Amino acid sequence: MSNLSLQKRQKLTLFLNQLREQHNDDESLIIINDLENELKNKKYGLVWEQYQERVDTELETQIPVFTECNEREIFSDENSGFNFLLEGDNLHSLYLLEKTHKERIDAIYIDPPYNTGNQDFVYDDKMVGKEDAFRHSKWISFMEKRLRIARGLLKPEGVIFISIDDNEYCALKMLCDEIFDDRNYQATITYVRKTSGKQDSSNFAKSTEYILVYSKTGLWQCNYLTAGERVTKRYNKVDAITNKAYREVDLRKTGTNDRREDRPNLYYPFYFNEKTQDLFCEAKPLEKVPEGYIEIYPIKADGTDGSWRWEVPTAQSQINLLTAHIMPKYKHLGKYTVYEKDFIDKKEEVRTVKEHTFWHRKEFNSDNAVTDFTSLGFNNKDFSFPKSVDLIKHILQLATHENALILDFFAGSGTTGQAAIELNKIDGGSRKVILCTNNENGLCERITHKRLSKVINGYSFAGKKETVLFEKKINMSDLKKMDKILKEVEELIANHKKDYDNLKKEFKEGLLKVIGVKNIEEAVEGIPSNFKYYKTDFVPRYPEENTVTETLMNHIKEMVQLEHGIKLDNKRYLLIMDDEEADEILSHVNVLSNIESLYIASSVLLTKAQLMLIKDSDVNCYVVPDYYFEQELREVGE
Repeated sequence: MSNLSLQKRQKLTLFLNQLREQHNDDESLIIINDLENELKNKKYGLVWEQYQERVDTELETQIPVFTECNEREIFSDENSGFNFLLEGDNLHSLYLLEKTHKERIDAIYIDPPYNTGNQDFVYDDKMVGKEDAFRHSKWISFMEKRLRIARGLLKPEGVIFISIDDNEYCALKMLCDEIFDDRNYQATITYVRKTSGKQDSSNFAKSTEYILVYSKTGLWQCNYLTAGERVTKRYNKVDAITNKAYREVDLRKTGTNDRREDRPNLYYPFYFNEKTQDLFCEAKPLEKVPEGYIEIYPIKADGTDGSWRWEVPTAQSQINLLTAHIMPKYKHLGKYTVYEKDFIDKKEEVRTVKEHTFWHRKEFNSDNAVTDFTSLGFNNKDFSFPKSVDLIKHILQLATHENALILDFFAGSGTTGQAAIELNKIDGGSRKVILCTNNENGLCERITHKRLSKVINGYSFAGKKETVLFEKKINMSDLKKMDKILKEVEELIANHKKDYDNLKKEFKEGLLKVIGVKNIEEAVEGIPSNFKYYKTDFVPRYPEENTVTETLMNHIKEMVQLEHGIKLDNKRYLLIMDDEEADEILSHVNVLSNIESLYIASSVLLTKAQLMLIKDSDVNCYVVPDYYFEQELREVGE
């Protein structure tokens, strides 16, 4: 079958070659070459009128940098690293993240403007309305730049989830097919956003929205192991004796009544020999710790005495199910705890049921999203169309593991940040998030930052708070083992009985749930976490005073902190930027005794004595990379 389009292009190309012979001046040749390039442009896929944004042109004369706002730092967990809230145009933030996080992000979730024509999409400081004949091209140009950078930030096994409605669904699908490759398309999830539908829609009351899912490569695996059951911890260890897969669950009690004074009988010592892996416990501390053993008590994250989940007789009878080692989160403190080996059911392991692409759950809808937002003390007019915290938590459970790094560069009111923090509390994870949002109408300062601060530090509230502790889709094969499932549910309820005022079972539309309910009269307790707040600033490419190098060096600290998720506090983390600082700091023999990591600019020349001091201190040492601003300095000739 003949390709008529190809034949037509060949005919036109022949004609252009004839024109070249007749018009060989420079101006004519440039025009002819442009015509040929347009002729050879792709003929299948998404085609649009390309636009240049103001933020693009700014990069021609200015270099974006981050400036830390110390007064907006949120800090409540001294044993954890930092999340980041980046204020400014997200294209500039992504431009800088390319330098610090290339192929380092595990998962991205974004909720971009839907381009409805109803005051929701601003392009070049102008609202794009329905009357704009090029509104779709402007939106695609806007998204294309950001998604291309986003793909480069993802790990090879990374994934991106994108919320959208039907105004730009088709354009977004074709754009993502091009950027991520249609072979990496995973799914279009349809979920019920508003049961009653949008009554202002013409002819139809639209009740659903979509979530597009793309992996970067074929390496991503959805974190869903068993039929309908949320499994947020992977069974990634194998028992040497039984050869069965298991996960480790901290034996320390968490939540309410987890203090030593609440249950004194649950505060007792374990004794562990790291060399032989021998572990035993006693109801009372031994007068003398056996040689080669360490004593382990249940200590809370704040350093106070806590309690174990098991009583002494249970721990002694089930000692073969217990192990001990240093907690990864507190590695720098050498802090040990005891873990329970939770073995996976082999029958469940082999019977994997995939996640459905249609979600109709009450906790995911817009009413629940507004309740999430207003319960924090905001007015529902402060931010339009927030997403449900439970919806984002569910996405993060599918997309990530417990130590994942998550990016949201349309962070809006900060729902993704709240979801990650709450999910860490539920499953003991240590996920970190990077949130990017503009400050239009004070959004980042008044809403995003304030919301995160409330979630972390606690906030006033009166009413009921519900937490889904368990959910499982029941199908025909599950009916044969309902006794086992119900036994698991009853055990879960027994374990959480003291953590909630009420625990209720719910079975609707084939979904079995256990929901913990807390009656709160005065305040919601905060969830420890840390956030740094950066603003996007600019350095002139051709300054009248100083050199570009001198000015950019003032923003290296922010880049180091962002890349490593830390705070350069001169206690645990130390930055040395020049030879004078090196001579002053490294002249003291014991200066590195409490330092965990040392960051040294590549331009610093260390003496042999200084090198030996660093080597003998056993401190992690990093060279501050030239690549932060190497390209910009080369462009301006420095």
